[in-house]
Amino acid sequence: MKKFIRYAMLLTLLTALLLPQTALAQGPVGDKFVMGGTFILKDGDILNGNLVVLGGTATLEEGSTVQGDVVLAGGSVEVSGQVDGSVVVAGGLISLSDTAVVQGDITVVGGNIDQDPGAQINGSVSNGAIGPFELFSPGGVFPNARLRLSPLLEVLWYFTRSFMWAALAVLVVLFLNTQTERAAKAAVAQPLIAGGLGLLTAVVVPLLAVAVSVTIILIPVGLVAFLALAISWSFGVIVIGTEVGKRIAELLKQEWALAASAGVGTFILTLVVNGMGWLIPCVGWVAPALVGIIGLGAVLLTRFGTQEYPVYVTEQPVLQAGPEPPAQS
Repeated sequence: MKKFIRYAMLLTLLTALLLPQTALAQGPVGDKFVMGGTFILKDGDILNGNLVVLGGTATLEEGSTVQGDVVLAGGSVEVSGQVDGSVVVAGGLISLSDTAVVQGDITVVGGNIDQDPGAQINGSVSNGAIGPFELFSPGGVFPNARLRLSPLLEVLWYFTRSFMWAALAVLVVLFLNTQTERAAKAAVAQPLIAGGLGLLTAVVVPLLAVAVSVTIILIPVGLVAFLALAISWSFGVIVIGTEVGKRIAELLKQEWALAASAGVGTFILTLVVNGMGWLIPCVGWVAPALVGIIGLGAVLLTRFGTQEYPVYVTEQPVLQAGPEPPAQS
């Protein structure tokens, strides 16, 4: 039943995103989708559902009530009324006036929050970026830190993560075109070696980083080690996604630029592996972990794509001696 509900919410979201209007659409359960338009919930009005703002603006006047969650992605929301659920902001601005009341949590990722001192927030406020591991694996490396979101918010965050990975992949490939191709070839040519090296690195590096961070002087060394591991892991995911995009282009008999292949492939790759982790909570983490360690190993084998792997040695041609001249009498 839980899987059915998630599939139904996913279908609802896709249907809403495909609607031609850009101002306001209403879902089957009373959810409001504001896409590039403006929405105003007036004094005394009650929205029996969630409010989703994608590149638009919304105003919740004093005395209004949203009996659900508020999601903002690229736009602005001004809250002067009451929100019974949680608020999630990804790349936007949310303003809370002195009469605003939020019963749940407020999570801001890549956005801004303007809070009046009189605003009432009964939950917690989280403002900051999310690391690559948490973006790629549902629930992150630390499952206890996973946000408790409604099914609609989970679907939106599910697609948002894949879009962010796709955008990052296009940007990386534009600057590291040759390096990405080399690492992708290594992942395809030697998946077992790359996976073993990636697994060993993913286990040993955090342990060493924690060990050296025992002393205050070496804490920066541990932080640098974690940062290097995160960057390498992210590049590895993009490498695998690029190879997936190339295979899709070949299947469709199309010729795509490498950046386009990276964006499409990484988007589909993250959708699939995150979907497995979402629908199979117990063992679904295996898929993103496997992709991550193989990509990490390929990046390390090629030294961030600066050299080919395997290293092919060109054999020198062997000069054969010709027939001996006849002996002179």
